[in-house]
Amino acid sequence: MNDFRYLNYHTEYSVHGTANKQMDSEACFYYVFNGKEYQNNYYKIIIYRGLNMIKKTYDNGCFLEKSELHHHISILKHIFDFTFNIEECVNKNLDPYYELSLHISGANLIHRFILTWIRYVYEFPYNLYILDVNNMKTIDTFKYVNPINLFNIVASSYSEGNTGHMLVSPYRAAKLMKYNSLKNRICELIANNEDSLNDVFETIDCPKVKRRDITTLQDWKLFFKERLEIYNKFYNLIKKVR
Repeated sequence: MNDFRYLNYHTEYSVHGTANKQMDSEACFYYVFNGKEYQNNYYKIIIYRGLNMIKKTYDNGCFLEKSELHHHISILKHIFDFTFNIEECVNKNLDPYYELSLHISGANLIHRFILTWIRYVYEFPYNLYILDVNNMKTIDTFKYVNPINLFNIVASSYSEGNTGHMLVSPYRAAKLMKYNSLKNRICELIANNEDSLNDVFETIDCPKVKRRDITTLQDWKLFFKERLEIYNKFYNLIKKVR
């Protein structure tokens, strides 16, 4: 069975504060992004676990344990001031899910960055990229590279036209940035009234690579070492750029 392909976008959330919307499913968080320049919002986001929703053709499936999801979101606390809480739940159809409660107060770009980073944990193909980022952190070469940089390396190596939610434009690779530099860059963009994620990172052209098509979660896990060779090449290429 082909578990992984582009399906119907499915972001299930409510928001109250500057923006107000009852719990419902949308393609994305566009309702919020299309709002005022500064927002103070309380979100509830439903993140389905495993393949249940994917098999129903809805693009919402997270493969992280609760502690891993907490860590993934906490990474952004190096850059932004926000609060969140995660609860493990089951719906009436016995689909397990996480309910994420989130409070963000700040410029539109801050909401956009945090919500997009969260979207990566449940939406194809980013939900698979996150698994590779976690595996890379166990390897000495990448142990001290921040996960945002690692995510960009993985995503760039899979760059293609249908990647409009990436932090970096398709066919580009992001230069490595420390948390403080990333925070300063975002503050600079906010001061200039800019809110595009593609303006955050300085980028270079990235080479196109041949890669194996993955159709199941088992295959994705099986061929990690094969992809790791590509990630190492991208990392060494990006490290040379100043």
